[in-house]
Amino acid sequence: MTLSRCPWGLWRQCRHAAVWIIGLSVCTLTCFAQISQDSQTKSRPNVHDAVTVTAKSTPEEAEAWKVEKKLNDAYQAIFVVEQQGDCETAIRRYESEVVPAAQSCKFAVSKNKFLFLANRGIGNCRLAQRRYEEAERKFTEIMEYLPIWPGTDDSAYPINLRQIANRANGATTLGGCGGLPEEVHSTF
Repeated sequence: MTLSRCPWGLWRQCRHAAVWIIGLSVCTLTCFAQISQDSQTKSRPNVHDAVTVTAKSTPEEAEAWKVEKKLNDAYQAIFVVEQQGDCETAIRRYESEVVPAAQSCKFAVSKNKFLFLANRGIGNCRLAQRRYEEAERKFTEIMEYLPIWPGTDDSAYPINLRQIANRANGATTLGGCGGLPEEVHSTF
């Protein structure tokens, strides 16, 4: 059936339906465009969404931070030497730079942290050099620093016990634990 043969009443109904369909389509597209535009502008934060937080530290906290930074800078420089495999230099520097500075520190956490890290580095170097008794002494020594930093619930605690066991296994046969502290026996 062509348009010319279409009865006038049917054509009129089709025209009304077409107008409604076109009108709904335009409204729908307009709504989608507005929603898309709103979501783009809302997802971008602006200056009014920002919050400024100002924290003031006590003089003791500021001093502790400075001491910690100084110790950390010294430790990091020596740790790089240790990682490069120059154990003699690393041990000498740990013992002459980090350990004395940490021992004179009046802040317990910083003191224990860097005594722990330096002695662990020395112990790791001694293990690498196959100087097992000296390594064991260092790993045993850091057990006194562990409760304050990093804490007995930290993974460093069982790792240190494993290192003490590795010392024993390196110095004796793999079947025996020879001379290990009771704490290591109970853990393993």
